[in-house]
Amino acid sequence: MALHDLKFSAADTVRATGVSMDTLQNWMKRGIVIGADRKVEGGGSQGKHRLFSFHAVMQIATARALMEAGMESAPKKAAEAAAHFAHVSGGGAATWDGEHSETPERFPGVPFHHRHGHTIFVVGKHAATLVAGANGPTYSQMKHEAVSDSFVVIDASMVFYQVCANLDLDPLRELDKIYPNEA
Repeated sequence: MALHDLKFSAADTVRATGVSMDTLQNWMKRGIVIGADRKVEGGGSQGKHRLFSFHAVMQIATARALMEAGMESAPKKAAEAAAHFAHVSGGGAATWDGEHSETPERFPGVPFHHRHGHTIFVVGKHAATLVAGANGPTYSQMKHEAVSDSFVVIDASMVFYQVCANLDLDPLRELDKIYPNEA
């Protein structure tokens, strides 16, 4: 079954992301975890257990990583930035002038394929972006992408690898299934 088809209980989500059940419940009540068309199912009343999509799990894990990296005083902002990673795809498209983009294709909630190196997620005051690279981006590249002199950086590949490991999934195999042309 494809990652985007899987559903996870709140207990699985807590195990996968490392957030506490209290934090998860708090974030749900405050509307911090979002997901466009990939909403969390159920919950809100007794007997209705919440089910989380893989994208929602990745948003929670990414928000946690951003908060640990310096956004702890702004959980809503961290979750909004994490939603960019978890629910938006990118790369692999033509540029405005019709040329092919140098950025590889990336699907929502997962890093670029591992053959491109680690996926670095850069969050600035006004923008969030993802950078792929075996050696990682330079400070100047990150500053330019973040549109800010200060920014938070996390290794989105490592967040994905940890979530997969906590869910008993092989992250490299999952990436190979998602990006069969890259495998």
